[in-house]
Amino acid sequence: MKKVILGLAAAAFTCLVSAQGFAQPSDIIGVDATSVAHVEISSLCPMGAMCITNGVQVELSFLIPCAGEIGPVSSRVIKGEDGKQKLLVSAVAITTEASTLTRCFAQSYATEILSLPNLYITKEDIIDLNSRK
Repeated sequence: MKKVILGLAAAAFTCLVSAQGFAQPSDIIGVDATSVAHVEISSLCPMGAMCITNGVQVELSFLIPCAGEIGPVSSRVIKGEDGKQKLLVSAVAITTEASTLTRCFAQSYATEILSLPNLYITKEDIIDLNSRK
């Protein structure tokens, strides 16, 4: 009985992973730089709690093609000319064959969450390397 249950669990996991729809290299049509569309910054330590380590959690939303995917998101903390720490961010959007066939009712976004212990930054300290401003 245990073998049957384990076999069903393995089959369900395999179906779940294959159903996720991650882009295969043969499905990729294009890879383009994408910029940050929205930023949310919150504290790592909840209000009223006593934490050993504090810092910020940065939630970044990127524009992606309809039925597309977000590729690698790179980030690095540097010291700016003004002496404050800055967060450099860069990401790519992957266009797939499904992107050319699918029509979306709203713009698609992908979210990436970065936890930055012992770092305190504001939205103005985030530098989007792909921004066209």
